[in-house]
Amino acid sequence: MKRCGNKNCPLPQPLKLSKFNKKASSPDGLQNYCKTCQSMSNARIRARNPDYAKVRQTRNMMKNPERYRALLRLRHAVHNGYVTKKPCEVCGSKGRVEAYLDEPYDQYRKPWDNAHIRWFCHFHHPRRSSSDNVLDLYPELEVDE
Repeated sequence: MKRCGNKNCPLPQPLKLSKFNKKASSPDGLQNYCKTCQSMSNARIRARNPDYAKVRQTRNMMKNPERYRALLRLRHAVHNGYVTKKPCEVCGSKGRVEAYLDEPYDQYRKPWDNAHIRWFCHFHHPRRSSSDNVLDLYPELEVDE
C-alpha cells in the first residue's frame, strides 16, 4: 500500500501498488503519483502544449536525420516482415524489444539483414543509459565484425 503524492488525488488512500506506474530510479521502483493523477497531469500538459510532441520529434529528427531515416526504414522492414525481432541480447526477454542502431548510420542503407541491428528489451536499451557505447554497458556481448 502506498499514498499518492498528489494532495488532491480523487482515489481513497492508501492505494494498492498496482495503481502506480513503474519508475526504475525511484527507491521503491514506483512513481509518486498514481496512474489516475499521472494521466490527469499528462492531459493538462498536452492541453497547454498541443504541439509539444511534434516539436520534440522534429527537433530530434533535425539533430540526426540519418538516424531518423534508418529507424523509419527499420520500422517499415519489421512491419513488412523483412526483418524479424530477436530477443534481448542481455536477458533474452522477448517482450517489448526495441532495436538499437550503432553508428555510422550509412550502413543501414544496405539490404536489411540483422547483422547491424542490436535488440534490447525496454529495460536494457542503451538509450536509458548515459553511456553511448553498448559494450561499455554490457561487455559480455559479442562483437560482430
